Amino acid sequence: MPPQPLPSASLNSSDILSSSSLAQDPRITPLDSQSGHEALLTAWHALHITGGQILLPFLLVTMFVGREARRNPLLVNFCFSWILYSTFCLLLFYSGKPNDANPPIQLCLIQASLVLGSEGMTVITSLSVVIQAWYYLRVSSVPDAEPRIYGWQTTLLILTSYIALIGYATASAIVRPPSPPSIQRMCMRVLMMWGGRAVL
Repeated sequence: MPPQPLPSASLNSSDILSSSSLAQDPRITPLDSQSGHEALLTAWHALHITGGQILLPFLLVTMFVGREARRNPLLVNFCFSWILYSTFCLLLFYSGKPNDANPPIQLCLIQASLVLGSEGMTVITSLSVVIQAWYYLRVSSVPDAEPRIYGWQTTLLILTSYIALIGYATASAIVRPPSPPSIQRMCMRVLMMWGGRAVL
């Protein structure tokens, strides 16, 4: 007996834009209502708040407290980029709707675009710190060599990270998925049964 095709689960535009219809759609099951997922969501928020909103800002403050302390611009930018990333990941939390099954689609689009854009930014800032560390280690193995990184090189590396943020965030907002529920899903943390398959 040949396999039967999976049932269609297409959503029309009125279902997409209607918050109430999304909440009542049986094909969309909130992850937060399932066992264990609320704890994972709490842990996710706790990690971002602790690391990105408390510890990293405290580290930056300690860098600027001492007048004699040498502040590496690339390291400062590295810490700041991860603070931004955590802030973008917590937009829904700060909006007061961390567990809302129907967050505003515009908020979801903004958060999705900024999170995707900040991933490119953090990659570049992390790579910049690695490149600088590799350079200093390489120069330190040469006798009487003085490590030097020119100001324009540091400026270029810092600017590149924010160009990546703006570029990727803008591209993500323009070239977005054709189905708005897939954008909302980044905020909703839902399990969508699309055509009989779980899209995680």
